[in-house]
Amino acid sequence: MELGLLRELAGKGEQMEIVSTDGLVTEDFYKVMFTSNTGFTALEIDGVSQTGIIAGGNITRHLTLHNVNKIHISNASGHAIGYKKL
Repeated sequence: MELGLLRELAGKGEQMEIVSTDGLVTEDFYKVMFTSNTGFTALEIDGVSQTGIIAGGNITRHLTLHNVNKIHISNASGHAIGYKKL
């Protein structure tokens, strides 16, 4: 098993909370997990806008985006956790 995966499972990886007061967040995550129903005003993954793909600008709690690499996100409401590459 890969060391990075073991660190994540043990809770020792780097995580970043993403909330509405953060404004526009631009990071290089390998995974983003939405821990509550989340409304967003901007969502771009690897240079592609996702606002037309995710209807109404709302993401359901427990949705996890994998292999997102470069992400730009601005939450209007809700909470997400971005997992940074080690």
